Amino acid sequence: MGDLDVSTKAFGPNEGAEKNTKNFAEDVVYAADRGGDGKLNFLEYLYLRKASVAWYKCVQERLLTRTDVRCALIIAGNGRMVDPGEADFIYRTGLDLSLADWSYRGWNFPTLVIIADAFRTWSYIEKGLVDGTVGIRELREGVKKQWLPQIITPSAVEQFIRVIKNSNFTFPEYLNFVFWYKLFDIYAGQTHLLELKEWLALLHDRVIPWHMRQAID
Repeated sequence: MGDLDVSTKAFGPNEGAEKNTKNFAEDVVYAADRGGDGKLNFLEYLYLRKASVAWYKCVQERLLTRTDVRCALIIAGNGRMVDPGEADFIYRTGLDLSLADWSYRGWNFPTLVIIADAFRTWSYIEKGLVDGTVGIRELREGVKKQWLPQIITPSAVEQFIRVIKNSNFTFPEYLNFVFWYKLFDIYAGQTHLLELKEWLALLHDRVIPWHMRQAID
């Protein structure tokens, strides 16, 4: 995607544009795309269907609320049990990543897809040892076994390790790593470097959490 114009290759190129069906479809594809190519392969499609089942069975209103999050993560996140405290923590993390000014009311469907996919990967990496953290060795092993999204390279993981400066990390730290690297990869393209114009465009992408875009403006 590195040869595409910045104004057209982004997840949400028109900040402030009215939401419509096309935008929502782009949001859903972006959320489910683990390869960073703007398309869905068969496995990504199946996972999207799984997330849809979770939404249908668990969400009572138009947005996913705190009372829905355990049910949805158990279905969409590989069946690992989620205790109430963990669910509350993940829910609040999801609100911080929400894209709109109504985000305090709950998650939309693309937010569920992004977080549930990260949680699914997290449950693979932690190997059933549920203590709230994962070690660096487990993360490196997860990359070798291709549990992480395809865009997450060994080099990206090593940079993440240098940033956290710790031997263990939490789910919110992992979620933020995947969330921001995915967006970085779209704008940086094949060079894996951001020039000024790309950096500025990234800061105003629709995927940037609403409260951050307000602060930037």
